Amino acid sequence: MTFENKLVALVNEKIEVGVAMNAIAHMTLGLGSSISPELLRLETGNTYPNISQMPFIILRGTSNEIRKAVKAA
Repeated sequence: MTFENKLVALVNEKIEVGVAMNAIAHMTLGLGSSISPELLRLETGNTYPNISQMPFIILRGTSNEIRKAVKAA
């Protein structure tokens, strides 16, 4: 399956995993509240209606690597 859009989170590798996952969760909630279910490819008719068909890629890196990735995106 191919996707026109991708979900990607970039977190500083120096941040503790629990704190990073909490930040990703808050970011995802904000994103979900501002984007349509169709664009996020949510499974609206199934048992789990808010699960996206798209993979969610989570990457770790240094501040400099994250800055470069954001500029490239």
